Amino acid sequence: MNSKLINLNQLVASKNPRAAQADVTNAAYLMGDVYQGGDVYEGAYGDPDDDDDIDGPYGEVSTSALDTYNTLIGDAYDDGSETGAVKRKRSLVRKVAIGAGAAGLGAFALSQIMKGIKKRKARRVAVNQSLEVNATEATIANQVRARRMMGKIDRSTAFPFYQITGATLNSYPLSPTEVFAADTLKYNFDRQSTDTPYEVEIVNGTFAGVTWTVTATGVVAARFYTAVLITIGISVLTANPGTIFNVAGVMPTFNGSLVIAANPFSFTIRKGYYAKFMIFPWQLVTNKPLLALGSYNNAAPITFNVTGLPSNASVSMVVPGSQHPWTIGMRNRLI
Repeated sequence: MNSKLINLNQLVASKNPRAAQADVTNAAYLMGDVYQGGDVYEGAYGDPDDDDDIDGPYGEVSTSALDTYNTLIGDAYDDGSETGAVKRKRSLVRKVAIGAGAAGLGAFALSQIMKGIKKRKARRVAVNQSLEVNATEATIANQVRARRMMGKIDRSTAFPFYQITGATLNSYPLSPTEVFAADTLKYNFDRQSTDTPYEVEIVNGTFAGVTWTVTATGVVAARFYTAVLITIGISVLTANPGTIFNVAGVMPTFNGSLVIAANPFSFTIRKGYYAKFMIFPWQLVTNKPLLALGSYNNAAPITFNVTGLPSNASVSMVVPGSQHPWTIGMRNRLI
């Protein structure tokens, strides 16, 4: 017989003939397993951590270009999971319950422990609220920290040509499974920086009939761009989760214009009143989409039309230049 198995049997077998005999080899929580972090409980049985996200200074930071934008510009990244404090509280309550049963603690002692947990939770909530206020008021400092501290992106990482938050995709002119390698972004970023340096162009949309139109005209000389961000909002008082909106447009590139018209993007708002849509221009080469270098000016502007939104909504577009925080942050992550 395996010597390790013999030792385990000796460990879990009681030497007291008056004690009840029980096999607890499968009761890991009685063997002293502790929570080590990640998505699962890691203990003596070696459960692996299947969390593939990168832990950065702002919590979990994915390699998504849109998540990078949100982090650098100041939007909080929230994956909806429980905080470590909540998990530790649950673990402590579980251990207290086990200890109470084993040692015969009374209900009063357990209630006092629970009161202490609630007080500590209230203090944590107050501290977190204070930190959130400070983070909002120190956006520039957060941007600088994010540029320095965010994890690097592997050159072979696959990026989709478009990404959305706050809405779900219904139909599309290009399959969401089409991707490009992160390494190809460096060429666009470098051309922006050396040939047409500028910071950013931000424009608000106008409403006419049933269509919101947003246009970035740039200047007389051509400006290179890598991606465009469109933000869509609806008044909280008239928010309608489930609203369907369509996005069509023209994105001029170095090798001609990408026209999205006959088969526009279609989205359904799922968070009520707010959505962000990031899109990279592409060109088709033998029916295969390749990342394109965007180039626009007064004569060839970037234009998007959004239909399906009410007149009291809002649509804006951001064209990040070479000196924009997102461009700098993404370029630094690709080194």
